[in-house]
Amino acid sequence: MAVEIEFANVIIRKLAIEAKYPGGLDGFAESDLPNYIEDDNLVRVGFMSTGEALNLAGHLSQHGLTFNETAQSDVAVVQVDSFPDWLTIGTVDNSIGCWLIGTDPGSLIKGTNGFLLRCPRDLFDRLELVLESISAEVERSEPPNEDRKEFFQVVHFSRGNASISAIVIGEKSGNSSVGLWGRRDLTRRQHCADDIQFAETIEKVLLANGAEIR
Repeated sequence: MAVEIEFANVIIRKLAIEAKYPGGLDGFAESDLPNYIEDDNLVRVGFMSTGEALNLAGHLSQHGLTFNETAQSDVAVVQVDSFPDWLTIGTVDNSIGCWLIGTDPGSLIKGTNGFLLRCPRDLFDRLELVLESISAEVERSEPPNEDRKEFFQVVHFSRGNASISAIVIGEKSGNSSVGLWGRRDLTRRQHCADDIQFAETIEKVLLANGAEIR
């Protein structure tokens, strides 16, 4: 498989993180990193600037991962036109992907963390029915007391191994549209590909039924 790349990307060998980083892959994924994705061999963390990417690479080197110009390096800072010899970059599923040299790129793991949509009230009230078409289960719950001023409901979507939760922003009652902010749980790193694909599918179905990207 291949990981999608954009702007500035930190690419890390999964085996190196598991062996050297405190807490292994799970510990690293729980660091609340932006745009964390992984395939069978690599982890990618995406940034808007090279400086931020270099900061993370330096942090990893402090924990024993190698970050240098050799083919044995554990870490690389990658852009579309700048990458080391142990990685390959090319077009996968109509996007730019990166994969470990000598392996099959297969399908692309996209750098999608979720969605932010404006939902008409009627669509929001019918989520369960609308998402039956993709065999998604929908469970609604009240947010913790301390969060109720920020959002009024949590909606959990699931299908097989895939899972996405969304907070609902807006007025609790009435006819006005609501904001639906869905995000994948980065602690579920082993289900990264499933969760990303599921989030994209939910977004497509809701957009087709009247939602808008915020």
